[in-house]
Amino acid sequence: MAKMTNWKNIKYVKTWALLAVILTVAGCAAAYRIEYPNVSEIPPSSAMVIDGDWRFDSIYTMGTTAKRRTVYSILRIEKGRVYSIDMSTIVNKGGIVGKSIRQIKSSEYELYWIDWDRRKRETHFNRATIKIIDPSHIILTQNIDTKPRRYQLTSIQLDNELAYLQEWEKMNGGSLKEAEILNTYLQYLKKYPNSQYSAPVQARITTLVGKIWKKTQELDTAYAYQDYLHLYPDSEFSNKARERLDWKKTNLKTTNRLVLSEFHSEWLLTAMETKSKVTIEAERGSDSVVKVGGTIEMDASVKSMVWNPGAEHTLIGTVRLAPKPIDKPFIFESDLINPLVFQVDRYSGYIYKGGLGIVTYPDGEMIRLENR
Repeated sequence: MAKMTNWKNIKYVKTWALLAVILTVAGCAAAYRIEYPNVSEIPPSSAMVIDGDWRFDSIYTMGTTAKRRTVYSILRIEKGRVYSIDMSTIVNKGGIVGKSIRQIKSSEYELYWIDWDRRKRETHFNRATIKIIDPSHIILTQNIDTKPRRYQLTSIQLDNELAYLQEWEKMNGGSLKEAEILNTYLQYLKKYPNSQYSAPVQARITTLVGKIWKKTQELDTAYAYQDYLHLYPDSEFSNKARERLDWKKTNLKTTNRLVLSEFHSEWLLTAMETKSKVTIEAERGSDSVVKVGGTIEMDASVKSMVWNPGAEHTLIGTVRLAPKPIDKPFIFESDLINPLVFQVDRYSGYIYKGGLGIVTYPDGEMIRLENR
């Protein structure tokens, strides 16, 4: 007679086997986690402008090769130390990964960064550097085996963001344009409207706006005033800019014919002729919005469908178009009721076909178009 299978015993065996697997996995995970020195074991030094919480990105560069490696999630830089403030895949919470930070020159710091020796299964510290690169990023460079590893850290919350921004501004030694610096401080106030540093930031903004306005006045062109109003429509000098611009528009040369040869055939196209009708609306953000058949299709950069020879453009509102991305744009200001219409021509360029409005050339010259 065949033996009966003891299902009860098999059930117990499976249960114990599953438990063994779970314990094995847990043991491996515990063995994989490295217990880094705790932050309490490293004495603090003085506060620095880079102090704050940073996201340690998982992509790093080794030599010239980009690799992906998840190391830490969020790190805190504080008084000469770098430590983990969350439970990442490798580092224990509060585990030190960097120490002895000191500033060696403007926007650049030296420190000791921890590394894990897999063969000896121990940690040791190597020299490394931290460099501020923009208002929200720093680069950590480790020198290991003659091949530097570079990691990017993104700021989450800085202890003194104003001091950091001032360091970033000073780092560039005057090479930054006032507009770039101004926009950074405007973003700061938008991010921290109730910051304790609002007053000095606002004072810096006022100074920068004054410098930009002074340069605008020195240029004294319609383009300069339009550009100023486009960037800073609500500044303390905006009304003066509008008055000066309006004055320049009062005695414009008027014509009913215009061909902009800057939009030449080499830049435009080799495509077949088309009779498509395209609407290019006033800018949204930094790009004009292109509509084909009433549907938004693309921005107003070089797109073959929009710029095919024969395409007819209706320009709505104030539109900026440049023959090349690196060029200063032409500014087209259309009448609300009878907007400007241009046609792309393979040989001549951009031909005025009708409508009312004003065109400002990149050099500031303005012309009024009227085709009754």
